[in-house]
Amino acid sequence: MLEQLDHLYGPVPNFRILTFSDGNINLNRVRLLGCQPDLKDMRGQSVCSFHSEQSFDFDSHRGSADRGSMAWQNEVLVIVGNRFGIKSVASEYFPAIKRYMKLPCFRGLVGGKPNFAYYFVGMVQKPTEQMEVGSESLDRLLYLDPHFVRPSSAQGSSCSEPRSIHMSQLDPCMSFGFLLRTEADFEQFSAAMEAGI
Repeated sequence: MLEQLDHLYGPVPNFRILTFSDGNINLNRVRLLGCQPDLKDMRGQSVCSFHSEQSFDFDSHRGSADRGSMAWQNEVLVIVGNRFGIKSVASEYFPAIKRYMKLPCFRGLVGGKPNFAYYFVGMVQKPTEQMEVGSESLDRLLYLDPHFVRPSSAQGSSCSEPRSIHMSQLDPCMSFGFLLRTEADFEQFSAAMEAGI
């Protein structure tokens, strides 16, 4: 739905949204959207459409004289939905979720627990988790509750205070957000995905 709204209205120039479900990411689609020129005419109407069936072999264009026409032109917000268990997040997925959250292009995780939706912005981590294999992990994520709104004031923010929740309490369906601003961001993201971080 976000992808369709972005395509129809394109509210922000040189910014695109791409969504994937079931954890499957088509990196060619990501690159195509990042390199695709703005397809809106002066009245903001769509000139042509982008269909998921489109494909492009970018490897054949690497290093070619025509590379200038494939230059990165748009920031791309990649939203990847996935399921990490049956009734709750299975503990074997905790390390993978943390690795995704450590990527420089990570912008947040949308998920929650049954009947509650949260926006996850980080994780609680002991210093030993970075150095020692097998150390006891906290496995807690930091989140903001978008349903809790405080009155705004000149001195404060209207968003909720960060809270934490253990990963085992989460609903297994969640969506990761990654913002790819440049081709270098895309290459780093692509390498991490292909390596199976």
